[in-house]
Amino acid sequence: MRDEHRRFITRDPATLELLDEVRRAAPLPVPVLIRGETGVGKELVAGIIHRASGRHDEPFVAVNPAALPRELFESSLFGHVRGAFTGAVVSRPGLLEAAGRGTIFLDEIAELEWGLQAKILRMLDRGEYTPVGGTKGSVSRARVIAATNRDLESLCEKGLFREDLLYRLAVMVFTIPSVRRRRCDIRPLVEHILSSAGKAHSAISRHVTGDALALLESYDWPGNVRELEGELLRAAVRARGGPIQAQHLSSRVRLCASVREEGRGYSVSHTIPQPPYGGLDGRIEELMRTEIERALKSSGGNKAEAARILEIKRTTLLYRMKRLGITCAGD
Repeated sequence: MRDEHRRFITRDPATLELLDEVRRAAPLPVPVLIRGETGVGKELVAGIIHRASGRHDEPFVAVNPAALPRELFESSLFGHVRGAFTGAVVSRPGLLEAAGRGTIFLDEIAELEWGLQAKILRMLDRGEYTPVGGTKGSVSRARVIAATNRDLESLCEKGLFREDLLYRLAVMVFTIPSVRRRRCDIRPLVEHILSSAGKAHSAISRHVTGDALALLESYDWPGNVRELEGELLRAAVRARGGPIQAQHLSSRVRLCASVREEGRGYSVSHTIPQPPYGGLDGRIEELMRTEIERALKSSGGNKAEAARILEIKRTTLLYRMKRLGITCAGD
């Protein structure tokens, strides 16, 4: 967790205040629940808590219940004894033991199977757990931090998540805002991601044109920082060492971004052609029309293929074609 690339990048005042609260609360030896959409940096915040908790010299161990089948996850977390299951020829300690007095980070806690939820609750309540196939309990002194991108209260109402476990985890709760709620962070995130990638691969450009940055700052980023990083790395490959321009960005970003010119200080006219009618909405629709018609031409009128080229769903393509009055052979 000491890697410079793993810093939480933000200039947003509300997020900075939240992170300050995180650091102040970190020394309290109680469970923490971190909420937020996928890709917002929940594990980074968990790392901040670990470093500020007085446990920074102890291990930080992250585990994701969704990444492994139930049996393997339970064995990975709690360990197992010899003969506990086929292939268990020797006893092995689990991640809880590896964490020692450090921190165990349970990502995507909502994916825990019901029976495992009870075992996690017991560990939180008593500090005790039992290795798979074992009869003798072990003691964990690790600090537990959990994270989720789902509505745990709703899952409790549906009987999919234990209410007592939710209450036990939510002693301290921090909700990380999405990137679209802190658009002022997009520029520094872009700079940080490209700088880090450039250190690892010198051929990757660290420069983004104003037009491209305008689109990046306008897109909603449903996948948050993780999606932004993927977008930038793909664009950097397309740029072939030169500055990342608007045409290097995916069609999804170029089509879906709601371009906001107010106070930007740079032009987007290179990206969005001026139509015979004025207004922001008109320019956005003209861009959509141009990209859709180009994709339809490239696909020979095959709408499924055109949607793949545009990186949108076929139903979304059909909706936009109807709204823009675009027709093609076969309609």
